[in-house]
Amino acid sequence: QMFNKVFDFVGSTLGFVTLPFFHDITCEVLKEAYSYVSRKIKEMGGELILRPNKSKAGPVISDDGHFIVDVHFDTIENIKELNNKLNNIEGLIATSLFVGLVTDLIISNKEETYRIGGK
Repeated sequence: QMFNKVFDFVGSTLGFVTLPFFHDITCEVLKEAYSYVSRKIKEMGGELILRPNKSKAGPVISDDGHFIVDVHFDTIENIKELNNKLNNIEGLIATSLFVGLVTDLIISNKEETYRIGGK
């Protein structure tokens, strides 16, 4: 199971806690590559779900005319590796995973605020 590291306050100390990754991954997929991408994701142990449009008939379409899909995995061992594998599928344009892009982390409770990273 994939775990994201998050911070938790234990008294006045800051420690690591692990939480399961429970969210589907949103992806943008070329319409013409939908079947191929779906097959590749299935080979990886995932399930691609075409996101239905709530305001009109048909699926959700991006501004560029591509399908917006949700990808579900029961377990994720390594989020960075998964992101790389997904981004290497021909026809899959982008994922909602922003691996390695966080530069600052601000954590707060009622008494204290911590800033990690940045300047």
